[in-house]
Amino acid sequence: MMDSKNFYFEEISQVKLGKWSQGRCVLLGDTAYCPSPLTGQGTNLAILGAYILASKVIKHAEDPTAAFEEYEKDLRPYVDKVQPIPLGGYLPLLLNPDSSWGVWILRIFVGWISWLQPWKYFPDIKNVPYDLPDF
Repeated sequence: MMDSKNFYFEEISQVKLGKWSQGRCVLLGDTAYCPSPLTGQGTNLAILGAYILASKVIKHAEDPTAAFEEYEKDLRPYVDKVQPIPLGGYLPLLLNPDSSWGVWILRIFVGWISWLQPWKYFPDIKNVPYDLPDF
């Protein structure tokens, strides 16, 4: 890596938008509410957002601005629940140590967790529910 002439590195970042639409243009999926690859919610939010947006466009066929505002009003609380990076934003720092000592600690921890298999002792974890509208 240090000697490579073509090594590329980009940090993981998250941009939170104040509004997902302007006029007749609306954002959906990662462009609107990118939950970061560390949450595992990208596909879920994209599909849910498309479904909700479609229902609002059908409901407000003559007024897309109203459809976009209602889409955001209905979906924003759910996005706010699933968008945060786990562990208060410290998960990337824990999973990407920047020293050989940190890498060693991470490997020991992951090996220990794999050996203990604690997930066997937890009840099934459900996703945050969202009641889909009928349209």
